Amino acid sequence: MTALAHAFGLFLAIYTAANVSGGHLNPAVTLGLVVGGHVRVATGVFYCVAQLLGATAACLLLTLVTAGEVNLLGTAARRL
Repeated sequence: MTALAHAFGLFLAIYTAANVSGGHLNPAVTLGLVVGGHVRVATGVFYCVAQLLGATAACLLLTLVTAGEVNLLGTAARRL
């Protein structure tokens, strides 16, 4: 069920960003499009910076919301 929720969230993010950035939310995808010539270098750099700033903001927000106490060993990660 967790994988399905993750896939649905990723689908919504790509669908939302499709008209703005082409839907690539990963710097590796952006780099591939730059190398392939589908995106200009300046645009690719802008997208990568925006993606990294978004990831940093998400990490800071998670730290703020959880008060820095996220115990990954006490969750499903141990049951693999």
